[in-house]
Amino acid sequence: VWLKDLENVDWEDISIGPGPEQGKTYIYIGQIGDNRAQFDTRNIFRIEEPSIENGALEADTVTDIQTITYRYPDGPRDAETLIIDPLTKDIYIISKRESPVINIYVMKYPQSVSDTIVLEKTGTLPFTQATAGDISKDGTEILIKNYTNVFYWKRESTESITEALTKEPTNITYQIEPQGEAIAFASDNSGFYTLS
Repeated sequence: VWLKDLENVDWEDISIGPGPEQGKTYIYIGQIGDNRAQFDTRNIFRIEEPSIENGALEADTVTDIQTITYRYPDGPRDAETLIIDPLTKDIYIISKRESPVINIYVMKYPQSVSDTIVLEKTGTLPFTQATAGDISKDGTEILIKNYTNVFYWKRESTESITEALTKEPTNITYQIEPQGEAIAFASDNSGFYTLS
């Protein structure tokens, strides 16, 4: 699928979830990378999930692209983890490079596509180099990985994602990959995939 007139400057994560129109599924593309912490603003591109009929896309180029522009409340930083909460439609971004802890930021729903949004810092995680994250379709399970570990949280229905992430995670056995920077739940929630 091609996103018309967009250039991949530093697309780091992709997520799927609900959006502005009830009953539709959206794909969120996170242009959230910033290795040198030099950009004042970053972007998330939101498109309606393209439909596939008989194994083929209806169209291979998307022109209806919503751009969500944001900045951090505490200065530019690098991030590679984008999570869309299926229960609230809030967008979560986990920073990558701080040490010994990294930051959790939230962008509450509805997200403006005309103004620059200032993220809210809601917590920290006690590790560094977060390279990817995902949430199950029902919003009850969360995965975040770095280069050497996969961390898993079970989320109660009354908890925000930040509240869930403040609990002690389960460390899942992970075969280290060269530059492993992707993780996703299987669509049937039977497990998860990682990618080098």
